[in-house]
Amino acid sequence: MVRNGLYKRRGGHGGSRLGSGLPTAYWENQGGRKEAAIAKRKRESEAADKAARDKAKRTALWQKVAAKPAAEQQDSGSHTNGEGQQA
Repeated sequence: MVRNGLYKRRGGHGGSRLGSGLPTAYWENQGGRKEAAIAKRKRESEAADKAARDKAKRTALWQKVAAKPAAEQQDSGSHTNGEGQQA
């Protein structure tokens, strides 16, 4: 429906979608689809390995921080035995 002669053509063949998609010879420049998929899996596995190493480092750090000597752990419960409290 056309209202008051203000009809503007939109879409159609091309238009806003013009230039979308992969450029010409994209896969040939990547060395082929198979090689591109292999490279992608390699990048993903390296990233997963790095994330696992970083997580292990963080876990070791927090375990070291959280570890207390046995004497400190025994003294930490003194507030529950009534010492130091006034009636």
